[in-house]
Amino acid sequence: MMLKTDLTFMGNREFCLFEDNPVPKLHHLNRYHRQEGILNPNPVPIELVQRFTKFSEIPCSRENLSTCYSALNQNADFVSATFNKYFWTFGNWMDDIQFEYKYSQDFRKMQTKYFFTTKYPDWFSVADDSKGLEDFIAYTILSETLYNITIPESIFVNDKYLYFGSATFRYLRGNHQIILIGRKSCSFISCYGIQHERSYELYTKPFHRGVWISIFLVILSFIGLTWATNSFFGNETEPPTGRQVRMSVVEIVIASFSILLEISLSAIDRVIPCKFSAIFWLWILSCVVISNMYKDVFTSEVIKSFRRNPIESNRNSQDMKFIN
Repeated sequence: MMLKTDLTFMGNREFCLFEDNPVPKLHHLNRYHRQEGILNPNPVPIELVQRFTKFSEIPCSRENLSTCYSALNQNADFVSATFNKYFWTFGNWMDDIQFEYKYSQDFRKMQTKYFFTTKYPDWFSVADDSKGLEDFIAYTILSETLYNITIPESIFVNDKYLYFGSATFRYLRGNHQIILIGRKSCSFISCYGIQHERSYELYTKPFHRGVWISIFLVILSFIGLTWATNSFFGNETEPPTGRQVRMSVVEIVIASFSILLEISLSAIDRVIPCKFSAIFWLWILSCVVISNMYKDVFTSEVIKSFRRNPIESNRNSQDMKFIN
């Protein structure tokens, strides 16, 4: 009875056999070793089964038994860290059909689609196809255990630890807490680190040099055509009528920028007053400044991703100042 190897039997105790010889030995039982069940009911990578034996032999010294116990603890921790993750399952992945636990078809499709060929799938697609937040969290926690493994249909619950997400079941066997020992996060939408830009490059950044050259070539071409038209009208003996209007240099420049700003202007048939011209140019300048400031100072900083480095140990917090 003591050698019953169900994972949910007698809690999380470790089992070992002591061999009393001139050189005593400890034989530590690998409770996760399921050589007869590589494919069913608990899929474990076959290389792990071949790498670890069912009993680990630990030599001891009668003169110094503390080293023997230390080696036993290290071996138990190493075996548990290697195998334990393959014996967890999420409660919502199971279907209770006629007193038999089976994996749901949705979970089997998700495992085949996203995790069979890679340990790190496209998490945005996984999140879209997950049934909820806790379902998605379960996939992120157990993703490595779903890689390159054929998931069986039936579930042998005596050899499974059950993860229920944020729910707790104190008196249900096989229910254990997953202890968070680390995390990684990346924020894609944040106002962190936004600073005011104090350079004149702010007004020219949105366009590359080639774009600016193209813009000025368009303006010069339009000015040249208009100037040629004015020269043609200037050679005529009769004054222009209707829409044949001579345009000054200022009017030509204004019309050129109006075309670039997609502003519809009627034919200019009179000289623009100086005060109105100044207001008009101030309006154009304000449009350029405001749009560029919004694009460069705010938008580009908001979508810029950054990685937060959490405190890994007490040593990292020695230089930090805390306010009570």
